Amino acid sequence: MKAFFKTLWLIVKIAAMGALAIWIMQQQGDVAITLDQNGAPVIYEFALPVILSILVVGLLLLLSVMRLFDNAARMPGQIALKNERKKLQEGYQALTKSLVAIAAGDGHGAEKLAQQAAKKLGAPPLSLLVHAQAAQLQGDTGAASRFFHQLAADPKAGFLGLRGQLMQEMKIALTTGQVEHARRLAAEAETKEPRSPWVMQARFALEARAKNWREAEQVLVRGARFQAFTKDENKWYLAALQWMQSQEATTRDDARHLAKRAWETCPPLVPAAVHYAEILFAAGRRNSAADVIGKSWQSAPHPDLALMWMRLMPESDGDSIARVKWWDKLLLLNDRDPEAQILRARTLLDANLWGEARAALMKLKLTSSDARCYELLARLEREEKGDAAASAVWLAMAEEFNVPMWVCKIDGTRHSQFQTICPSCGSFASFRWQNPGQNLPAVIAA
Repeated sequence: MKAFFKTLWLIVKIAAMGALAIWIMQQQGDVAITLDQNGAPVIYEFALPVILSILVVGLLLLLSVMRLFDNAARMPGQIALKNERKKLQEGYQALTKSLVAIAAGDGHGAEKLAQQAAKKLGAPPLSLLVHAQAAQLQGDTGAASRFFHQLAADPKAGFLGLRGQLMQEMKIALTTGQVEHARRLAAEAETKEPRSPWVMQARFALEARAKNWREAEQVLVRGARFQAFTKDENKWYLAALQWMQSQEATTRDDARHLAKRAWETCPPLVPAAVHYAEILFAAGRRNSAADVIGKSWQSAPHPDLALMWMRLMPESDGDSIARVKWWDKLLLLNDRDPEAQILRARTLLDANLWGEARAALMKLKLTSSDARCYELLARLEREEKGDAAASAVWLAMAEEFNVPMWVCKIDGTRHSQFQTICPSCGSFASFRWQNPGQNLPAVIAA
């Protein structure tokens, strides 16, 4: 479209020049110029079209000369502008390449390119950010802090620098428990961006790491209004906070009230359910405690729930058959879960019901990747038939599989018991009950 209008403008100018030439040629008359030469007048006569043509050409020449001088005056500035544009282009190219180097994990290359960009661009916010991230990749936390601090002083990109500082401090704070400096940075970030979900997540993590359960709960409730956490996360974290407060309560009533709130908030949080059931059982409310365990079993079958259920078994049901019936009351609430099937097979073995136990285990083996299934098969061969060789075969197969454990969803750390604070990464209530993969950190002893 632009080329079309340029062509059209050229045609208009040519047409105008042609029309002007025709008009000049059509003019009638002469122009007489009288000059005095040696006291005698001399008359020069010119046709009017010739005079008009001379005037037009002279005017065009004058305009051309003026334009030439104008361009000459502007040339130094244009050259400087061209050089500046080239410099900016090279600077941003170096900055782009440095970002690619950061994405590739090349800290040294990113730092070198960031220095090139700084020479071309000065110290724009993006350049400072690249310098900081390159320093982090090289493990130079001091340099990264300095760059983030400079970035934080920028009036437009200050929050970006503050966030970088806070992210760096949080890693140290969560792993060491020294959270005061990070908490101050988080408070500063909240004053600048009070509705930021990320800021609320950071504040919650730090308050929980410092074991300020009530403050963490307040941040959690506020964060829920701005969708800083999903509904499931909110329930899980809130229940964990209430469970911890219950354990630290100074009166029985407060402990019971907080334990009830924790269980009602998130029944799948097994430790909270067991804690509440223990409080009820200690108060002589066996049936209420059994209801708590049963409802939690429906959503999250777990060995700790089974152990608590065993404690709740009436004394009159001490024989093996009655014990199987007692277990069935729990297992039937969620009998398709592998945990329930493992527990039922173990109960049948305890009652010496070999046939039923074998049928249950062979069915579970078809779909299970749980080492406990093969361990129970080994026990079955040993106790029913005394077949040590067959038992050894099943035990060898068991070594190829894992058993469910509490696994940190942040760094994959495994633990035999639920940990409120991950001993590896310092995250709060990050453990989930699952069968871990093969490439995970070593188990931390209970």
